[in-house]
Amino acid sequence: MTMNNVADLAAKLTLEAFDSFNASFQTITRRAQQRFEAKDWAGGQRDATERLDAYESALDNIAVRLEAALNTQAREHSLWVAAKHRFASLVAHRYDIDRAETFFNSVTRKMLMTVGINRDAEFFYLHPKAPIPQHGEMVYRTYTSASGTISMVRKLLEDFLFNISHENIERDTKLVAQEIDLHLWPIVGGNRTYTADVVKALFFRNKGAYILGRIVVDGRAIPLVIPLANGESGIYADTVLLHEPEASVVFSFAYSYFFVDVERFDALIEFLRSILPHAELAELYTSLGYNRHGKTEFYRELHRFVHVSREQFTIAPGLEGAVMIAFTL
Repeated sequence: MTMNNVADLAAKLTLEAFDSFNASFQTITRRAQQRFEAKDWAGGQRDATERLDAYESALDNIAVRLEAALNTQAREHSLWVAAKHRFASLVAHRYDIDRAETFFNSVTRKMLMTVGINRDAEFFYLHPKAPIPQHGEMVYRTYTSASGTISMVRKLLEDFLFNISHENIERDTKLVAQEIDLHLWPIVGGNRTYTADVVKALFFRNKGAYILGRIVVDGRAIPLVIPLANGESGIYADTVLLHEPEASVVFSFAYSYFFVDVERFDALIEFLRSILPHAELAELYTSLGYNRHGKTEFYRELHRFVHVSREQFTIAPGLEGAVMIAFTL
């Protein structure tokens, strides 16, 4: 085969591996609600481990396929430089282009045993790319307070279907609505309506589930987070969070990631940034389980900062550690 043919095959095999990884990721993610309903916390931990290992497993599998199909060419630098351009054309119009490119980078690094960054064979951008327009169904539903806050809250709670009963949905509806009214009174008073956009998928993590949305009034987006728990008598709302610092804590660093069954992760990230404007893109991707792409976004942001500020790393003051070297700017 010519180099172009080999590069084309490498790009196609890599994209197939990425799609297979995505399918596995989503399959594991969809188990979360069943685990929550059954209080199968041990099963949830196994799922978390399995999903975390899925990326490395996908890399191992594609490495075997590439070596079987391309022999020694699979580890040639020139092949991956050419494959990068072929891969770029294959994913150019995909909404998950960023994560696909991160996966491609991981494959090239594995095959070439790259240390540092190889810009010829890897995707690297100093500036953020324009998002792919979203078509079709949105990731959220919109509710209005025209019939009252209680009616709105009851509807949004009932739209999340479970195979087990609520402990007391009437009580939860009233308590959540009361907190929303108290929070919004200084903003909207008693005579104005507003809307609430609520993500269609639940956010599962450990023993909890979260309803996540935003209240939109006067062009302002106010976080709306309702943590749910599965108690002895059924599902109940634990509280309602309406301040950005409170919502940020939910998405701040944690040892476990959310399980969210959505296809358009890019649209979900955009939604999250509307209520968490100070959250880093890397932090949000990582919190949703895409920790490898989270690392990509973190490095890009760090590189942009250093490039713009022209600052340089220096060794941090203090005693030298025995395990690591600490740097500062």
